[in-house]
Amino acid sequence: TEKDDCGSYHKTRISLANKLSTEIENSFRPDQCFNLLNSEAHYQSTAREIVQDCDGKLDMVIAPVSTGGQLGGISRYIKKFFPETLVVGVDAQGSAVFGGEAHSYKIPGIGLGWTPVNLDMNIIDAAYKVSDEHAYMMARAMAKHEGVLMGPSSGACMLIAAHYAKKLGKNRRIVCMVADGGDRYIQTLFSDEWLKEQNMDLSTDVELLKKIASEQSPYATDSDKMKNYHPELVSGLSIPITTKTINEEIRAMQSIPSEQKLAALL
Repeated sequence: TEKDDCGSYHKTRISLANKLSTEIENSFRPDQCFNLLNSEAHYQSTAREIVQDCDGKLDMVIAPVSTGGQLGGISRYIKKFFPETLVVGVDAQGSAVFGGEAHSYKIPGIGLGWTPVNLDMNIIDAAYKVSDEHAYMMARAMAKHEGVLMGPSSGACMLIAAHYAKKLGKNRRIVCMVADGGDRYIQTLFSDEWLKEQNMDLSTDVELLKKIASEQSPYATDSDKMKNYHPELVSGLSIPITTKTINEEIRAMQSIPSEQKLAALL
């Protein structure tokens, strides 16, 4: 119930989870925000699946950002093996993952008050911040017109995908990540009454959304301007020793040549 200095509950939840992990015997704290296994899993699996499904031919990958695992792992793999492919991150207006002032927002499952360690800003080509209203409108439009049930954060990503689909033109392959289904948002995203209470537009008009998509502009394209790392959070939030140990092992594995890495895994 306690909000943090960003107006959200991220830091207080993390701090409580870390505290409980020291008190509960034989417990393990996965630590999604600070454990590099998060991005490593997407590097080893999600990114490879994308490349295989696209036969290695893709122009752009668009993904939402929160703890940085999905976007971080995918971007690292893509930029290593397909450096010409553009990687775009999508966040909520009010989140500070890509910098700026943090304030409350209504897009669930996206955003943080700082840049997570799972995300390397040096390999992100552009960062976008989407408003609550536009994210909800796009998600509802996708359900109504395309039969694709997605959450608001995916709606934000689809809005940016529509922007680039028009900008890049025909015969370009854009991969847009849809992180979850819309079934968990029946009482919010798909409730006209709830949206009216939030003073959001209920329109799902395709032409209107095309116009909104075309007007989107990147929050940043300079990696230095996107960075909002706060290393002091490691001690401030009492990050568990297991995370630190795992991260040291992962960084060591990432720094050795591929043939030695394969031998170590075998």
